[in-house]
Amino acid sequence: MLNARSYLPAFLATLLTLCLSGGAMAQVIATAEIQAHYEFVLGDYATQDYSAKLTNRGDVPVVIRGLSKASGKVTRTMSLAAKGRLRLDIKQDETVILVNDSDEYVKVSARLSYGVEGMSSRPVTTTEYWGATDFCLSAN
Repeated sequence: MLNARSYLPAFLATLLTLCLSGGAMAQVIATAEIQAHYEFVLGDYATQDYSAKLTNRGDVPVVIRGLSKASGKVTRTMSLAAKGRLRLDIKQDETVILVNDSDEYVKVSARLSYGVEGMSSRPVTTTEYWGATDFCLSAN
């Protein structure tokens, strides 16, 4: 005959698994499907710092710009190579824009450290990417 004590180890193991997976579930996975000559805005309404792991699933590079929300000035610029990956640490006072200035459709997967408000897509507003240049990332 089974009693409550025989179920206790299984119950505790299940509870521990749920608690540990709860942290992983806090991450958000999104896919930005960016048309040719469009840009994707990420985190326009973010209220705290967050990180984003980006994977370019397309065959063309994507320009990534960081903009100060206060001044609108470019704080950093980099290129995410075709099939490339990178991790960005993004401050709450910064908006990140993924720019597809090519003639091809591109898909970028993003794993965010938490749900971020303020994602949208719009036609490319400028072809000039002035500001601090970090580096060009290659495919991994």
